[in-house]
Amino acid sequence: MAAIQNVTIPIAGLAVDVYSLNTDAAVQDVAIVFLLHGRTGSAKSEYVKIMINSVFQHYDKQRPSTSESNPKPDLVIVAFDHRNHGSRLVHEPANHAWVEREDMLNPRHMIDQYALQAGAAKDISFLIDFLPSYLYPNEERNVVDWGLIGLSLGGDASWIALKDDPRITLGIPVIACPDYIGVMEFRAKQSDVSTSPPSFPDSLRRYIQQYDVLATPYNQNSPSNPFLGKFILVLASGADTLVPFDQFCKPFVDGLEVGVGGAKRVVVQAGVGHEITDEMREEVAKFVWFWLTKH
Repeated sequence: MAAIQNVTIPIAGLAVDVYSLNTDAAVQDVAIVFLLHGRTGSAKSEYVKIMINSVFQHYDKQRPSTSESNPKPDLVIVAFDHRNHGSRLVHEPANHAWVEREDMLNPRHMIDQYALQAGAAKDISFLIDFLPSYLYPNEERNVVDWGLIGLSLGGDASWIALKDDPRITLGIPVIACPDYIGVMEFRAKQSDVSTSPPSFPDSLRRYIQQYDVLATPYNQNSPSNPFLGKFILVLASGADTLVPFDQFCKPFVDGLEVGVGGAKRVVVQAGVGHEITDEMREEVAKFVWFWLTKH
């Protein structure tokens, strides 16, 4: 495989890691995919680097020669720290659950968790606005598409970003859940935490019920469906006790409509808990290439 190049670019105070292959610059078109890490992780986490390597390995094997009349876009992968994570850490307890650690009790977990997801989605749209200017200030290359790979918390953020930004056409949420209130109520009961205020503020419930993924016409074949025409791969674990797929994810995923111009694939790996497996990484790499071939 060609060598993976990595450069960190500061964008308005946000450190952004940009990964690419040492390829022929004759290919002018570029597709950029964001890779979002999980809760308590960072853009430098080992599982993030392994996923990046896996995607590039498959891409390098599949891509045709640049001498062909219609070469596929070059692939660029971008990673950054979620708010309050890694280099952006301000208050560590906010990254933990109600009683996850005795030294990190977090009574605002319901609020913090959603704010992190929504914040990551806003960061992605911000970067889509400005990354081309930072990467290609002389328009050396043309960014033709945007995608997302989200791991756990990053997968939850991916659902929100897919909903909010029409420029994103690829979404791969891994061991994530689109039903925020449902899964958080489930976890609260497991932790003997009240699902009423102040643990679950009514203002946050109203916001989620009005603006979140489940509030959209996701199951309709109409222009009002923000997922129409998008390429979505859902990867889940069959024995995941943190995000039970059948209970909180399957109803949404089964009803999700992407239309004739989109693609939807769902893979639930049996006997696996809340973890990212080699099989999942292979599915991610294949689906990214499938998306690229549509250009």
